[in-house]
Amino acid sequence: MTGAPLPIVLIRHGETAWNTEGRIQGSSDIPISDAGRGAVARWRVPDEFAGFRWMASPLVRARDTALLLGADPEALTLDARLREMHWGDWEGLTLDDLSADMAEIRARRAREGLDFRAPNGESNRDMQWRLRAWIDDVLRDGRPTIAVAHKGVVRALVSLATGWDMRGSLPNDLTWDAAHLFHADAAGGFSIGRLDIPLVRDAS
Repeated sequence: MTGAPLPIVLIRHGETAWNTEGRIQGSSDIPISDAGRGAVARWRVPDEFAGFRWMASPLVRARDTALLLGADPEALTLDARLREMHWGDWEGLTLDDLSADMAEIRARRAREGLDFRAPNGESNRDMQWRLRAWIDDVLRDGRPTIAVAHKGVVRALVSLATGWDMRGSLPNDLTWDAAHLFHADAAGGFSIGRLDIPLVRDAS
C-alpha cells in the first residue's frame, strides 16, 4: 500500500450479562444480553465510514454486534487476532472474588504494565503482537476497515499508537458506545485519528 494512511475503525461490542455483573470476561464466549442488543440496535455507524469493509472478533458478542450494525453476514470477516485478551484463571470472577489479593495485583499491574498477566493468561504485550500482525494484513488488503472487537483490543491499539506502557492510567478516557478511528501506513506508522466518535442513534 502507498499513499494516504489507511483508516481503521474500532467499535466495542454491546454489553453482556457478565459486563453487568462485573465479571472478568476475556476470551470467554459470552453473548450480548437483551439490554445490550437493544442498545446496539439503536446505534448507527457515521456516514463517513460508509463502504468500509467489516471485520470482527470471532467471539459471539463481537460478531453479533457487527451484524446488528449492518455488516453483511456473507462479507463479514472474523479474525481470531481481534479476540479479547485471555484472562486465564480469572475469567468469570468478579473483583470481589479477587479482593484478598487486590493490593498485590494492583502493585504488579503498576510495575509490569504491558507484561502483566493473570495466572495462565495472556499479557497486553502478547495481544499487541497479534494485533500488529492483523494491522499488517489490513494494510496489505488496502481497504478501509471497521472492526468490532473488545475493550482490551481498543486499549492495546491506543497503547501502540501512543507508546503508553500501561503502567499508569489510560492517557485518554474512552467512551465505549462510540467508534475509535486509527490510521496505519506502509512505513509502520500507527496513530490515533479520533477517539469517541458518537454512534448516531435513532430519534425513537
